[in-house]
Amino acid sequence: VMSFTGYSSAELLKMNMRQLFSSSELNKKPLRYDLLDKGEIILAEREIIRKEGSTVIVEMTSRKMPNGTYQSFMRDISERKAFEKTLVESERKLKTIIETSPDGIAITALDGTVQFVTNQIVSLWGYSTSEEIIGRNVLEFVDEAYRGKASYLISEMLKGNLTGAAEYLMIRKDGSAFYCESNANVLHDGSNNPIGILFVNRDITSRKQTELDLIRAKEAAEESEAKYRLVFENAPLGLIHYDSNGQIISCNEEFVRII
Repeated sequence: VMSFTGYSSAELLKMNMRQLFSSSELNKKPLRYDLLDKGEIILAEREIIRKEGSTVIVEMTSRKMPNGTYQSFMRDISERKAFEKTLVESERKLKTIIETSPDGIAITALDGTVQFVTNQIVSLWGYSTSEEIIGRNVLEFVDEAYRGKASYLISEMLKGNLTGAAEYLMIRKDGSAFYCESNANVLHDGSNNPIGILFVNRDITSRKQTELDLIRAKEAAEESEAKYRLVFENAPLGLIHYDSNGQIISCNEEFVRII
């Protein structure tokens, strides 16, 4: 007790136990002599006031001795409590990040059973509540043509071979389809054992549509260019192209014949 209270043994022997605690601490957690007198062993976390005024959190185990006195074992748990506080704050920050992320986040068991989804996933997949999704296999929401790809990439990831983002065609509750970019990674416990899979989904339907439009435009341009070249080469008139400096760029066969 001396090591974390700052008092000497002589000073402690002149004090009452209540002097180690603030009045507010004693009001919240009174020293339960009544329970100790009944033979109970009481385990409690308490905040002790050090000699210089700072506080320390201890785990205090108290009992009544056969001779009628009371005995308490105290263990400094300040570091543990500080760690717990940091963990709670980290969990709160993580929850905020997850809930405010524009991307949908889902967590599944190793067998693919959905255990957690954010509101973004619920909306993205076309459902009203998370209860409609949790408990089902994640592959149920993937278009049948893409399930083989998804199963393969998940199995590779579980082997430690990360394959990066993948694109899938997903199926909403109403049967409509949308393109999704999915990033995934394995979740581990404190012993580094795999315990689940984290998926981050993003709707890329607009991007895929733009890509399709560009491909179609390119194909149309190439077709138009081919038609133009056909007319150019077979025109009954001599045709010539040249730049602003007069440099000839191209000409058709009729022009060659003429000159």
